[in-house]
Formats: sequence, structure tokens, C-alpha cells
Amino acid sequence: MGWRITGEQLAHIGLGANLLSSGGGGDTYTFQALALSVIDHQRGIEVISFGELGAEDYVVIIGATGSAALCEEMIPSGQEVITALRAYEERLGRRATAVMPLNIGGANALIPLILAAQCGLPVVDGDGMSRTFPELHMSSLHLAGVQGNSLAMTSVSGETVYLAEPDNILLSQLVMQTTQDMGGVAYFAGLGVSGQALSTAIIPNTLSTSCELGRIAHEANDVPQCLSDFHACFSNSIYGRPQVLIRGKIYGVLRQFVDGLVEGSFHIAGTGRYEGAALEIRYKNEYLSARRGDSYVCLTPDLLLVLDEERLSPCMVDEIEEGITVTVMGIPAPNVLRTGELLSYIGPEASGIMEPYTPVELLAGKGWLE
Repeated sequence: MGWRITGEQLAHIGLGANLLSSGGGGDTYTFQALALSVIDHQRGIEVISFGELGAEDYVVIIGATGSAALCEEMIPSGQEVITALRAYEERLGRRATAVMPLNIGGANALIPLILAAQCGLPVVDGDGMSRTFPELHMSSLHLAGVQGNSLAMTSVSGETVYLAEPDNILLSQLVMQTTQDMGGVAYFAGLGVSGQALSTAIIPNTLSTSCELGRIAHEANDVPQCLSDFHACFSNSIYGRPQVLIRGKIYGVLRQFVDGLVEGSFHIAGTGRYEGAALEIRYKNEYLSARRGDSYVCLTPDLLLVLDEERLSPCMVDEIEEGITVTVMGIPAPNVLRTGELLSYIGPEASGIMEPYTPVELLAGKGWLE
């Protein structure tokens, strides 16, 4: 069922995208403001479900790649994604009839909306990751056999590069290298797919889920209400029933930059009913794991939401500070991310954690989760 995004809902989507980012993906504020500046407040931005796509439709994936910190420093004009899309269309000799985010987590949820608002294209309600991952092939599109083949990349300075490579993993490597050559941030359009092929590759309804989560957080009066409404929203979505892992205060923050990535860990000392419990969270651009003592209680690709109780908003990896009171939730990833092939790219062992993946809802059987 289609709907139209209003200016108010852009704020909901921005917050919801951060809630779904597992701590990564970059802050959405800059791109939310940019989308608000270009949206037609009378018409809004059209959103369609994958079921409304026909076999003749051609959906192009839109987003940004590179350093989240640099994205905030090298502020885009909004023209970059249009330039990339036109370059991609010209090379293929085919026009996009709709666009979709590669990942719903963080800033990339909003970048297709900026393009859609300016070009009058609908946005498909869904994505390929259901959260944030750092590389193009870490997606349901790759799992479904959608070959990227090519994409166009545009820098903030206006430089445009067209990449052609049928192997998704090699294309992903080319994108990372080209991004560095372009100054560390680039905006892309590509990975085009027919409406029929997308129907078996999409993770559906993640855009509407992000909008609803953001609305809940904006309208909540207190933490219990917010958590209760989050629980209902996730339980009735492509994700699953979330688990409250701990409530407490952050301490022992370790952070370093390695090869352009922010990585480290922090601890949470339980308070209230969690008094005496402690949780360690590890991250590398995104939250990867939560552990109590020697026992893991949440592992990637399941999502970790670290909710700042004072602001009722998520703590991103670069915002973690000692003394913040938080509630941590483990959120089941959509089942498509739990398949063997994708786990080889996004599971714990692929992230350097020598522990086999176990779904967070099974780890709840350890007896200390809600």
C-alpha cells in the first residue's frame, strides 16, 4: 500500500533510521534537513510497496559510501545523487522508474528521499540490509543473485566515475577504493534491478518501520512507554520480538581509529532490576556483539539498540560517553540475513568474533533477558 512522506515524517524517518542502524551509518540530521529543503510540502514523496512494481519497472539503488564523519564535514548540495543517477541512466540507456535505499540504517535511508523529492520518482518501501553494513555485497540483493554490474559515483566536488564489474564482491572493492580516491565520501546510483527481480530480493517495509519507530520515539513521554511501543512495532515487523539486555550506566569506553574505521568497546553497569549485572559491547563502525562475562547475548547480524534514556534516542558509536544511562535492546535481524551465505560476510566470524552465530531470541534462554 502506497503512502506519501510529509515534512514531519522526514524527522520520524531520520530518527527511526538511526534506531535501525545498530550504532553506525552516520547521523541523519544533515540529510534530513536537506530533504526538508527540497520536498514539495503539498505533494510529499511517494512511497510504493514492492507489490506495486511491474515487470517493466526499473529500480535503481541510491546511497552514499565512505566515512560517516566526512559526510558531516563535506556537506552535499543534494545534486550529487542526481548527477550519479543521470550518468548511470545515460550509460545504460535506461531510465529509473523508482529508487530504493541500499540500507535503511543511518543517513542512507534519507539520501534516496532527497533524490526522489527533486526528480519526482517514487521510493520503494524496503532495502537490502535492514540495518547498516559497510560493503555493497552484504545485502539481500547479493544473496538473491542480483548482479550489481555497474554504478556511477559522484563526489561533493562534482567528479563522476562510472564503474563496471559483474562480480559484486569485486565491485564492492572498487567502490571502496574509488571512494578514497574521491576524498573519502561519494554518492552513488546503480545496482539497477527489474521490478520482478526485486520482489524476491528486497527486505520489505523497512522504510515504513523506520518512520513508525521514529514517531514512537518523538511522541513517547517516558522510557517504559517508549520501550513498550518499540516492542509492539518490532514484533509486528520484518524484524522480530526485541530483547531488553540491560539497563544501566556506560563506563570503560575504549575507542580507536583503525584503517579509517572507528572501533572499540564499552561496558554498562546494571541498575535497578539489573543491579550487579554488566554488559560489554564491541563495535567496529557498527555494534557487533554484546557479552555478559564469557557468554554472548547478541551477535551480528542481529541489531543492538543502545537507547539514551534522557533523550529517548539512540547512541551512535561515536556518541558513546561514560555516565550515560541507557537501555540496550537486542533485535532479531530479518531471517534473510541469517542464511549461511550472508553470515559468511556479516556474521560474527566475519567480524573477527570467534563465536558461531546464534539468534538473540535463543540466547534469551540463558535466563537473564526479558
